[in-house]
Amino acid sequence: MYNLKTVLKQQKISNFNFNQKLDVNLSKKFILMNPKEINEFISNKLDLEDLINNSYSLINKFFPNSKIYLEYVEDPEYDDFDSIFAYIVLNEGNFETNYQLFNDLLKEFVKLKRLYDDAYSYYYIDTSRNENFLRSKMKSNAQ
Repeated sequence: MYNLKTVLKQQKISNFNFNQKLDVNLSKKFILMNPKEINEFISNKLDLEDLINNSYSLINKFFPNSKIYLEYVEDPEYDDFDSIFAYIVLNEGNFETNYQLFNDLLKEFVKLKRLYDDAYSYYYIDTSRNENFLRSKMKSNAQ
């Protein structure tokens, strides 16, 4: 027979191991801007980790040499609008080429997102030409 204290302790250890696993899997592909918040958010959303992992391959199809930053963004007004953003750093190519590639990526990304009903509205992608800004946000998140 289990007592409540033992069950809660086992659940806490299980959640910790799950969050560690998420962090390791995602950090191999993405630069995590606020890893603790990302892991907590993803662990509460069905299929979100799969969507993010599958989007990595899709992003690399269009931008194979780009770094990708992942950030949990908390909506200040509504809890249901918190989300994860992937920022693709564009250091190569001209504006027109990158614009067209990003539009092509978005078309496929929307198709991918539709496969994940429960995670659809919690994950977005965007581009950035300013990696220093993303790094500075990481530093401010860490403090």
